[in-house]
Amino acid sequence: MIRVIIVCILGLAVAGGCSVTAPASHMSSGYLSETQTGIQSWIDFPFNGAYLESGQVEVLAHTRAASTGLARVELRVNGSVVATDEAITGETTLQTSRLMWSPSADGLYTITVIGQDSQGDWGIPAEIQIHIGKKPADPVVTKPLHPPVSNSIIEPEIEPDTPLADDLYKPDIIDRTRFVTLPVFGTPLLSADTVYYRGTGCGDMEVRIEDQILQTAGTEAVSIRYRLVDKENGEAGEWEEKEMTLKSGSLTDTVWEIIIKPEEDISGFSSYASAWIEFMFMAIDPNGTKSESTHYADLLTLEACHTNTPVRIEKIRINDQLL
Repeated sequence: MIRVIIVCILGLAVAGGCSVTAPASHMSSGYLSETQTGIQSWIDFPFNGAYLESGQVEVLAHTRAASTGLARVELRVNGSVVATDEAITGETTLQTSRLMWSPSADGLYTITVIGQDSQGDWGIPAEIQIHIGKKPADPVVTKPLHPPVSNSIIEPEIEPDTPLADDLYKPDIIDRTRFVTLPVFGTPLLSADTVYYRGTGCGDMEVRIEDQILQTAGTEAVSIRYRLVDKENGEAGEWEEKEMTLKSGSLTDTVWEIIIKPEEDISGFSSYASAWIEFMFMAIDPNGTKSESTHYADLLTLEACHTNTPVRIEKIRINDQLL
């Protein structure tokens, strides 16, 4: 029987049953943080502690290429490499690879997925533990037909919400919040790294910002929050927010965009000669759950344009008159 483990190697925070601890074998051989490599692993299924029947396991991995490229993705079981995919960086942000693993016997296994860039640096790994084999049968609980009698007096019945005695069977309590999958934000795409206000001829007077979002539950809406941060003294303005527009995609994989014009969309822009436009994304799923991306503090600059490009006016002659 084939079981599927869905993995996303991405550069952002990930919820669910994944852990993000660096393997000891890479702590001394080029291990970098996710913010340095742009690579991070995400195991979406199975959940940590899940039971799978004996048989071949197929690992489906989605990998985002970092700025230094994506060289490979490794699947490790109990610390040993069992499958490798030599990734090929294409035009899209995410790459897809399939990795196969055949357990040699039933038992408890530690599953690790990790990506490596073209410079030999490893990203943040994802790690879970799963059981191969049948889940042990739940014990049978028997209850007396009648409540116990003491001195011919019937004791009151136990209320449904009364805790069970310590010597009675208590079913395991599963914390379902551990399995809620948060959206994965891609690397933002900007039409320009500097946008200007006032004057003409300096450069772009607006900037288009796009971002790809992977969300297991789907993405209902996305907004962008932004503020100005003075490059000289570090003083920051108030946060502002605008809704983004769905550009493409559907269900779990969508691309959103927005155009920001400083003179129309940013309050107090004229008070800054040179400032960073710090921004972040906010995604909302169909259940109303909000999730924030990381803050991008130094990708976009606001500058004042102090020049004016003259407009050339040509005179024409009509009926021997120069107009």
